[in-house]
Amino acid sequence: MHAYPMPKYIVRRLGRLRSPYQEIMWRRVYLFLLAVRLYFALQPSYIHPDEHFQGPEVIAGDIFNWPTFKTWEFTSDTPIRSFFPLWFVYGIPMQILDWIVPGLEPPSPRITFYFLRTLFFLLSFVLEDWALQDLLTNPRHRITSLLLLSSSYVTWTYQTHTFSNSIETIVVLWSLVLIERISKSKTTAWIASAILGFTCRTNSSRILSNAPCH
Repeated sequence: MHAYPMPKYIVRRLGRLRSPYQEIMWRRVYLFLLAVRLYFALQPSYIHPDEHFQGPEVIAGDIFNWPTFKTWEFTSDTPIRSFFPLWFVYGIPMQILDWIVPGLEPPSPRITFYFLRTLFFLLSFVLEDWALQDLLTNPRHRITSLLLLSSSYVTWTYQTHTFSNSIETIVVLWSLVLIERISKSKTTAWIASAILGFTCRTNSSRILSNAPCH
């Protein structure tokens, strides 16, 4: 069975942007879903204790001198998680928050909580949506994908919470972006390859010192 190429005029018609009215409507829907994402990000709730015990709490005790609890993944004789990626994801933002909050006392846990949730909302909004726009060249596919992402339960809850998996999702997306750029541009391929290699090694708090990076 032979696959015949689609006529060019059909390809152009499918890739054409919608009418101005439809363009305005989908942007309004997207902004509404963005507001819903922010609402869920700032809700004082949690999905699973791991979003605290395997992330912010591990680093907060060292920066703010709070009495925190480190789980066995970090403290056993053969730990399975590393502190190194957590310092990039949580440590640097907490340190910046400590600098900008006035007074000698560290910021309260409530302020830290909302600060990190806002940060993860921005990472989800900027990096995830940007990656999709970079990967999808067809305008109609791009609009559909952005609306699906913005209305997804996973985006509203997990991606805006302080899970390490939220960062790993963004890393996987941008690994695809870098692979796409490597395949298209040979002049900057070495830069994208170096970033991809570093990202592949440090994207998870789990210790994978002997695991190959493919």
